[in-house]
Amino acid sequence: MYRDYIAILDFRLSEVMNSSYINILVCGRQDIGVWLEMTSEIRGLVSRSLHCLAEFENLVSELYYRLSESSTDKIARLSLSWISAESKQHSKYLSELASTLNLERDASNCAEFIGVPWTTVENLFKDIGNTRSLSSKEVADTLKKLNIVENFAAEEVYSNVLIKQIRDVAALAGISIKVAEIIFSEIAEEERYHNELVSALIKMLKKDFT
Repeated sequence: MYRDYIAILDFRLSEVMNSSYINILVCGRQDIGVWLEMTSEIRGLVSRSLHCLAEFENLVSELYYRLSESSTDKIARLSLSWISAESKQHSKYLSELASTLNLERDASNCAEFIGVPWTTVENLFKDIGNTRSLSSKEVADTLKKLNIVENFAAEEVYSNVLIKQIRDVAALAGISIKVAEIIFSEIAEEERYHNELVSALIKMLKKDFT
């Protein structure tokens, strides 16, 4: 499950970072040159985390947009379109942050890297197919399955995992981590709001077919 992935990712990145900092402290070098000498493993893990999450947010955005276009309920269409737009912005920020940190793009095997949440979204796309119009029940059923996605992308990823792993990397690259922390906190809050909104939409749509 994705919670296992988060725990493993958090442990491995912390392990690598701590090991590198021991070497840095021994050498007594704290300037940007250290950033260039950091192991490829560190850069690869952080880069893959940011880029794959950016790809994942974009995938989620496309699914919400697809649902908004297919829903026959006006409120659902508006709400889902709004979530889609915010998820797209999250994707853009993650990509630009990776670029700012001078990380080479690595979005290889993101489906395997993200795990269950990714395959859940892909399967929902397949379930929807090319249907132009979805009933309230179909939209509600799809949104129920999306709960795992919003839970995955909420605070435990943005506030509790990613921010810890880019803190030292950002410092070495001369980036203000405080600004990044504020933005990540805002994204986490928006993801929690998405979850609440999706739950409210499910309840609302249920009334249309009960």
